[in-house]
Amino acid sequence: MSQMNQHGLSSGTPAAPVEAAPPAPVAAPVPSPAEIALQAELETAHKALEASKKTNRSIRITQALESAAAAEGVIDVSLTSTLLSRFIRVDDAGNFKVVSEENTPRLNSDFSPLSIQQFVKQFAEERPYLVASTLRGGANSSQAQRQTLNSNEKLEDFFGSKSNSRLASELARRDKSLYRAMRQRALAAGLIDV
Repeated sequence: MSQMNQHGLSSGTPAAPVEAAPPAPVAAPVPSPAEIALQAELETAHKALEASKKTNRSIRITQALESAAAAEGVIDVSLTSTLLSRFIRVDDAGNFKVVSEENTPRLNSDFSPLSIQQFVKQFAEERPYLVASTLRGGANSSQAQRQTLNSNEKLEDFFGSKSNSRLASELARRDKSLYRAMRQRALAAGLIDV
């Protein structure tokens, strides 16, 4: 900075620079031993919560896969669950998602997300050796084919107030296990009472 003359004009000679003192360093607050203990306890609780969520998701996936495998007549539902569990994800809302090897959603023929039941059904159809046989003993016997509903048949066609009793009777004679499984689904859907 230059010095000023009597008229307020600069004389051209620089003034000595004034250096400002550096700000005093602010010391970070030192946490008390109680705060340190609480922080450690909080971190432990977060880790336990995450482990619990992961275990819960794993159990839900296993139960859903085993239930679907049992409905398809798979011989070893535990093995099937183990084989397929790597393709199932659970989102934060608790919804199941079936994914491919590349972790992309698997879609059905309608281009909607594949359900666990559809996924297990595909798996069972591709590997008939994992499905329990329906061999019926006796003379001139052969292995019965797995019976499933036609795509145009609905649960309401077999059970409920608007059902066709002839269709239900034929299904009960043709495939008792399918009839029982459908009856359970009808009970769960509220189409029939116990």
